[in-house]
Amino acid sequence: MKGNKKRKVLIVGCLPPPFEGTAKMIEVVYTSKYLNAEYSINMLSLKKRKYATKRGALSIVNMSLNIVNIVKYIKKLVMFNPEIVYSTLAQNRYGFLRDSLFILVGAMFGKKICVHFYGGNYDMFYKQQNVMFKGYIKYVLNKLDMLILQAEKFKEQFDELVDRKKMLTIFSCLPIDINGIENTGKRNSNDVVKVLFMGYLSKAKGALSVAEAIPLVLEKYSDAIEFILCGQPVDIERNITFIPDPDYGYTKIVRIINENKLDNIVKIYTAYTNEEKDVLLSQSDIFVFPTYSEGCGLVVLEAMYYGLPVITTEVGALGEMLKEKDNCLFVTPGDYRDIADKIVSLAENVQKRKEMGMNNYKLVRMEYNTEAFCQQISKAWSSI
Repeated sequence: MKGNKKRKVLIVGCLPPPFEGTAKMIEVVYTSKYLNAEYSINMLSLKKRKYATKRGALSIVNMSLNIVNIVKYIKKLVMFNPEIVYSTLAQNRYGFLRDSLFILVGAMFGKKICVHFYGGNYDMFYKQQNVMFKGYIKYVLNKLDMLILQAEKFKEQFDELVDRKKMLTIFSCLPIDINGIENTGKRNSNDVVKVLFMGYLSKAKGALSVAEAIPLVLEKYSDAIEFILCGQPVDIERNITFIPDPDYGYTKIVRIINENKLDNIVKIYTAYTNEEKDVLLSQSDIFVFPTYSEGCGLVVLEAMYYGLPVITTEVGALGEMLKEKDNCLFVTPGDYRDIADKIVSLAENVQKRKEMGMNNYKLVRMEYNTEAFCQQISKAWSSI
């Protein structure tokens, strides 16, 4: 910073709870000691619906919440008078309309606009819009001074919308302070292999594919195995609508379990505390997350930190952040047969699970920590 005067940054976004990826990353930025030492930071914590099934819908409640948000935003722009506005970008129609107001109003007040896209399929969202709305998207995104993306591959999604000179790639981090903490996990002492899924219990996040894979795993793997599915149930997809047959994910998961009489093999947690989450991650042997769409997949980094081998899809930044066989086994979204084969291959190979898990633990600590992430955010803000 020049002299002793810190540049003012207003962060606009949602803070936990719920503890979802984007909210966690906003919290990392807002609470960073490093960034707060370099900048004068203020926060507009957006009001939002508590449950994922209610967010992203056009409703009176959501509209009322966002009227409150924009009024508070204007007040912050006047009273705090930031140089930079740092916000996020939704990839659904209603969410974009909300975010566009923050961008346009901020630009109207003469602020530098830095938007961080924590999603993964903006091109799909853009293609689904009509000509008029596409024009509006282009007009809004033309107001950006910087667009931060989670992977190099995402830049091509915005080539029609944002100048490449304004794009910057910053890999996300594990959104907890891991300095000095040792957590390679405490695997099971018994012979039961525990396979864990953690995320929204939906089709888009891959939970349905895991459920479809379980009967095939049981056909091929004769030893004791247990599946744990954790997350908030979601039936109606509003953010990821391009997948085939996107609705009724959780309902189908329950039906598969009931029809195949898997109650003694599969445990479902639709709510859990941080302490319970720690136990689940620590005592599992394999983490599976075959998501259709992802920006980074923070839950994958979390599982890696707990020393778990990972089965996931090569979507979003995961293909750039992870190496096949060293850190994970990649599968195709929706290919439950391949998911079953990969689960069996790791269940049968204890040594491979240990090697992959240790690789993951080291990688997260060395490269995907909060300090390195916030230093890159600082450089991004300084370059505007």
